[in-house]
Amino acid sequence: MDKYLYTKSDSYFKDVVALLVFNVVVLFLFIQWEVLEFLYHASRQYEHWQLDEIVPLGVSLAFSISIFAYRRIKDVNKISQAYSKLADQNPLANILSRTAGKVLLQSWHQHASYTADPFSLVRLKITDFEQLQLTYGDCVTEGIVFSIGQKIMQDTLVNSEVVQWHRDSFLILLPNSAPLALDFSSALSISLNRDLAAMANAFIEIQTITWKHQMSLKSMLQQLEESTTAAVTENTQLLFERKA
Repeated sequence: MDKYLYTKSDSYFKDVVALLVFNVVVLFLFIQWEVLEFLYHASRQYEHWQLDEIVPLGVSLAFSISIFAYRRIKDVNKISQAYSKLADQNPLANILSRTAGKVLLQSWHQHASYTADPFSLVRLKITDFEQLQLTYGDCVTEGIVFSIGQKIMQDTLVNSEVVQWHRDSFLILLPNSAPLALDFSSALSISLNRDLAAMANAFIEIQTITWKHQMSLKSMLQQLEESTTAAVTENTQLLFERKA
């Protein structure tokens, strides 16, 4: 969460209001009890206790605490920004997370709705992912996913974005029409399945869909999720290649 979002959060305003109310109440109590006059007379009566130094000391403490609080808030903001960056992008693979991908999808869809420029979504899924984990273990499986992500990043077209949608799948955003998107998907499927030829139970399934006028983002994602080898339509083509 960045600094702007923090300062605009409900907890921020609640804390400010609570502190203001508390200090107003304390001010009225001080006025009623004449605290400063009491301290003055007490400091005269017990001058050897140096009670008259309490007021300037209080001002100094308030200033010191303010500086301390300001520096701690800056540290918290830096930590929040670091966590936000980790949540948005895999620092090793430089691939966007699902959270960041959702924001990017909304942006692309809104742009297409305003300008009528087509864009395509390519969903790449590692099939039998659980069997892959049972066969090779979590570490090797994570290495396979990482390698696939790196291969996608290398082969992805210019101005495209790659999102790790699930643990076993990626979503590629392409600023292209359906024919170009299908050509890209076909080439990527062949390339990835060739690289995975030595891994039993490891093969790639790819679905592609291109935005059309008045097509909602939810509908696009739903069609990608529901695509099967038997579901080939004008807007969605399944590319499914098992290794020989």
